[in-house]
Amino acid sequence: MRSLTRVFILWLPIAITIVGVCTLIYATVQQNYRESLNDPQIQMAEDKAYDLGTTPHPDPATILPASTVDISLSLSPWLALVDPTGHTVDSSGMLDGSFPQFPSGVLQSASLGIGKDTAAPGEDRVTWQPDLGVRQAIVVVEITGGQYKGYFIVAGRNMREVEDRENSLETMIGISIVVLLLVSFIVKFLVDVILKEWI
Repeated sequence: MRSLTRVFILWLPIAITIVGVCTLIYATVQQNYRESLNDPQIQMAEDKAYDLGTTPHPDPATILPASTVDISLSLSPWLALVDPTGHTVDSSGMLDGSFPQFPSGVLQSASLGIGKDTAAPGEDRVTWQPDLGVRQAIVVVEITGGQYKGYFIVAGRNMREVEDRENSLETMIGISIVVLLLVSFIVKFLVDVILKEWI
């Protein structure tokens, strides 16, 4: 019993290292998954906000894509135009047959330049869940000039596939931790037994 306790105490730093390294790997890969999910929306929202902010009289018919997507089902990115009061004026993404309405705090954060996960002025990047099981990675960019000054462009995309990858990663890391802990303890125990026989 004393031998097992001794092995456990000597093995404990190894166990802590294994858990720490695996957790670091998980956090790094998970953040890469999540941050890269925003890439298309960043480009779409920034480009559209720039276009609307520099075009004197944009044609309303060309502001957003003509085709619409159901954001609860489709993986296609979508765009929405939101007025300064937070009302969605137009959107290529639909939720339950209606334009999505966005949290006022997200719009205010963009307007105040205190957006999450970005140093870009007038921008915010968040995870938004408008309905049960509907999770969207959205990027909000404030329009700073032209006819739509003070309005916002919101670009979003369904997170389903990335969250499936995150779940697979979590399972894989969890199994790896358990296997590495068991193997390392057994090896430590066997080494201790062998050393006792030799000494």
